[in-house]
Amino acid sequence: MRSAEQKRNEKIIGINVLVYVVYLIIGLLTKLPLGILLVLGLHFLVCFIAGLITGKKSWYLSALVIFLLGFGTCYFVVMNNLNNH
Repeated sequence: MRSAEQKRNEKIIGINVLVYVVYLIIGLLTKLPLGILLVLGLHFLVCFIAGLITGKKSWYLSALVIFLLGFGTCYFVVMNNLNNH
Protein backbone atom coordinates (compact mmCIF):
# COMPACT_ATOMS: atom_id res chain seq x y z
CA MET A 1 0.00 0.00 0.00
CA ARG A 2 1.22 3.47 -0.82
CA SER A 3 1.77 6.03 1.88
CA ALA A 4 0.08 9.42 1.97
CA GLU A 5 3.39 11.06 1.03
CA GLN A 6 3.70 8.86 -2.07
CA LYS A 7 0.17 9.71 -3.11
CA ARG A 8 0.89 13.44 -2.68
CA ASN A 9 4.06 13.13 -4.76
CA GLU A 10 2.24 11.28 -7.53
CA LYS A 11 -0.49 13.91 -7.47
CA ILE A 12 2.06 16.74 -7.85
CA ILE A 13 3.71 15.03 -10.81
CA GLY A 14 0.37 14.10 -12.38
CA ILE A 15 -1.00 17.63 -12.13
CA ASN A 16 2.17 19.06 -13.69
CA VAL A 17 1.99 16.62 -16.61
CA LEU A 18 -1.71 17.44 -17.07
CA VAL A 19 -0.92 21.18 -17.13
CA TYR A 20 1.80 20.48 -19.70
CA VAL A 21 -0.63 18.55 -21.92
CA VAL A 22 -3.25 21.31 -21.71
CA TYR A 23 -0.95 24.15 -22.78
CA LEU A 24 0.68 21.94 -25.40
CA ILE A 25 -2.69 21.22 -27.00
CA ILE A 26 -3.70 24.89 -26.83
CA GLY A 27 -0.37 25.93 -28.35
CA LEU A 28 -0.59 23.40 -31.17
CA LEU A 29 -4.19 24.30 -31.99
CA THR A 30 -3.39 28.02 -32.07
CA LYS A 31 -0.14 27.40 -33.98
CA LEU A 32 2.00 29.36 -31.53
CA PRO A 33 5.21 27.33 -31.23
CA LEU A 34 7.14 30.07 -29.46
CA GLY A 35 4.30 30.42 -26.97
CA ILE A 36 4.59 26.71 -26.17
CA LEU A 37 8.32 27.02 -25.63
CA LEU A 38 7.95 30.10 -23.44
CA VAL A 39 5.29 28.49 -21.24
CA LEU A 40 7.34 25.29 -21.12
CA GLY A 41 10.38 27.16 -19.83
CA LEU A 42 8.32 28.99 -17.23
CA HIS A 43 6.69 25.74 -16.14
CA PHE A 44 10.10 24.11 -15.70
CA LEU A 45 11.35 27.07 -13.65
CA VAL A 46 8.25 27.06 -11.44
CA CYS A 47 8.68 23.34 -10.72
CA PHE A 48 12.38 23.76 -9.98
CA ILE A 49 11.86 26.78 -7.73
CA ALA A 50 9.02 24.98 -5.93
CA GLY A 51 11.48 22.15 -5.31
CA LEU A 52 14.00 24.59 -3.85
CA ILE A 53 11.39 26.20 -1.60
CA THR A 54 9.61 23.06 -0.39
CA GLY A 55 12.52 20.65 -0.50
CA LYS A 56 10.26 17.95 -1.96
CA LYS A 57 11.80 15.63 -4.51
CA SER A 58 8.50 15.38 -6.37
CA TRP A 59 8.91 18.98 -7.59
CA TYR A 60 12.39 18.20 -8.90
CA LEU A 61 11.04 15.08 -10.57
CA SER A 62 8.24 17.16 -12.09
CA ALA A 63 10.83 19.61 -13.42
CA LEU A 64 12.80 16.71 -14.91
CA VAL A 65 9.68 15.23 -16.54
CA ILE A 66 8.70 18.64 -17.94
CA PHE A 67 12.27 19.12 -19.20
CA LEU A 68 12.29 15.74 -20.97
CA LEU A 69 8.82 16.20 -22.44
CA GLY A 70 9.80 19.74 -23.42
CA PHE A 71 12.93 18.55 -25.19
CA GLY A 72 10.80 16.26 -27.33
CA THR A 73 8.30 19.06 -27.91
CA CYS A 74 11.03 21.50 -28.94
CA TYR A 75 12.42 18.95 -31.36
CA PHE A 76 8.96 18.32 -32.82
CA VAL A 77 8.16 22.04 -33.14
CA VAL A 78 11.51 22.93 -34.72
CA MET A 79 11.48 20.01 -37.16
CA ASN A 80 7.85 20.65 -38.05
CA ASN A 81 8.58 24.33 -38.77
CA LEU A 82 11.68 23.47 -40.82
CA ASN A 83 9.71 21.03 -42.96
CA ASN A 84 6.92 23.54 -43.58
CA HIS A 85 9.22 26.26 -44.95
